[in-house]
Amino acid sequence: MHYVLIQGPSYRDLNFEAREQVREKLREDLEARAIRFLQYDWVWDEEDRCLLLVGQYEKAEDARYWIDALESMGFAVFIRTQLPGVETEVGMVFSREEMMKALSEWNRAWDEHDLDGVMALFHDDVLFDNFTGGQVQGKEKLRKAWSPWFQNHGNFRFTEEETFIDETEQKAVYRWRFDWPSQEKGCEGKPETRRGVDVLHFKDGKIIKKLTYCKTSLEIDGKKVKLTPDAK
Repeated sequence: MHYVLIQGPSYRDLNFEAREQVREKLREDLEARAIRFLQYDWVWDEEDRCLLLVGQYEKAEDARYWIDALESMGFAVFIRTQLPGVETEVGMVFSREEMMKALSEWNRAWDEHDLDGVMALFHDDVLFDNFTGGQVQGKEKLRKAWSPWFQNHGNFRFTEEETFIDETEQKAVYRWRFDWPSQEKGCEGKPETRRGVDVLHFKDGKIIKKLTYCKTSLEIDGKKVKLTPDAK
């Protein structure tokens, strides 16, 4: 089951009367847009935010029209496969807004060369498939593989050029520009720019697959260079 919820303000540190005012304000905002329910089902999440249940659907795509309509009215809308506080074997589904927020925080961690922050969004069973063909399975193995790179990062920088999000499939495509001191033979230390994409698969609110692809040409010290396979 997929639950559609409207998010209101946080309940944190509010007494019962103040919480009721938060709920009343959300009801008024809905009625001002000609939306009224026979029954108002209120829940709150792990961050103590006010949430109003506004729909239940077997398939996430069946909720798309309703979600788009609510978002066009200015409401923050989430879709989850379980209600907060309910234990189930079915994992959490990120809304588009949650995916955008998570990726924004993830990008900031990359900018700050914060390995812990980068790893925080990865699932324990993450698969990283690099454009070189190398693969790493498992969060801790990936942390170990990346630790030397982050310790000697050379002030590398990923710049987001475009991001596509598929909320229904829980996937994102992140198109990036990468700048760092070149490691290419004969060009070591010179400014290098690469462009590529990451295909990101989410599971339970974490990245379970990171599939990385890179162009076969790059810029080194302002000059275009075409990558060639290593001789065997």
